[in-house]
Amino acid sequence: MANSPDSVESAPKIHPDVTENWLASTLEQAADLRIPGVLQPHGKVTILTQYGLNREALHAKGCSREGVDRLYRAMFVYSVGFYQMIESLMQGCKNNFVVASSVWKTFIILLEYCNKVDYRTLISSMSMKHQRQMDEAEVRFDTKIDQAISHFDEREVDYKSQIADLQKTVDESA
Repeated sequence: MANSPDSVESAPKIHPDVTENWLASTLEQAADLRIPGVLQPHGKVTILTQYGLNREALHAKGCSREGVDRLYRAMFVYSVGFYQMIESLMQGCKNNFVVASSVWKTFIILLEYCNKVDYRTLISSMSMKHQRQMDEAEVRFDTKIDQAISHFDEREVDYKSQIADLQKTVDESA
């Protein structure tokens, strides 16, 4: 197939580092756009590591170097290519926003179908996991806040008692 991302006829040949850098950069930019389900950069951990798509993680899971190169290339070629194809189609369409929305909705359904993981994409699964982690972090944060408030309330009672004792001492000595 001449247009496949691993085809010998594909021109120009894209270096694996270029597609890997494009993927990482695109995911980082997507995080800035607050797209639902997109992970936010976290410290020194690379975005590809967060998604489990860095080379080392994929190699550790048994993926070959060529397979990883092909994956990165496919993500680039098919993402950019599909987007460009939709943009080209929209140039001659009336109500192009409606048509583009229909295309993207259908494409997402096809991806869901192809994935066949309880009819959820991996992004949905990651989103739910991320939401659970956020919920757990919120509970931990709320617990710490409640503990701090309780501690400050106890201290306030102690201070008021000390102030009352000092006031009593001042009143008695006067």
